[in-house]
Amino acid sequence: MADYQFTVTQTGIICVDANSEEEAREKLENNIGHFYVITDNGEQPADDSWEVGQIHDIIKEEENV
Repeated sequence: MADYQFTVTQTGIICVDANSEEEAREKLENNIGHFYVITDNGEQPADDSWEVGQIHDIIKEEENV
């Protein structure tokens, strides 16, 4: 009998306030333990087990002029 090993990944969303994608990615990669991940099962603290991927969405705040 063989032992089969699989790689698994976690999927979720982390929201980061920043002025650019580069700034947001840098904040996230340098301080991931200070964020929460939004998953299908609610929120959970982020840690090094989460791999930072591509941008999911950009939400811009409306400015009152």
